[in-house]
Amino acid sequence: MSILDKMGLSLGESSSNSCLILDCGRYPDIHHIMSRGSGAGDHRANCVPLCRMHHTGMIGIHVKGRTRFAKDHPEFKKWLLDHGWEFSEITQKWFLPEHLLREVLRT
Repeated sequence: MSILDKMGLSLGESSSNSCLILDCGRYPDIHHIMSRGSGAGDHRANCVPLCRMHHTGMIGIHVKGRTRFAKDHPEFKKWLLDHGWEFSEITQKWFLPEHLLREVLRT
């Protein structure tokens, strides 16, 4: 059983058990968009499957940050939008609407 199965997560119909980034194909880690240290849990709107390179590597989300990573990888931007995230043109940051934020912080 994969880590995604254990968390009840799905990558969608097009791929199974691999990094979200197209044409990557590596086995994923789970990236918590909002850190567990901030009180966020394993809610499906907070956990995205990224391989080690796209997670913590030099081209990864931990190096680039959420906004730049979404600009560089449209599939990640689509994932955010599909999971309820919104983008503020004023702050140039991704955020969860209040109702979804409460769910993520409860898990």
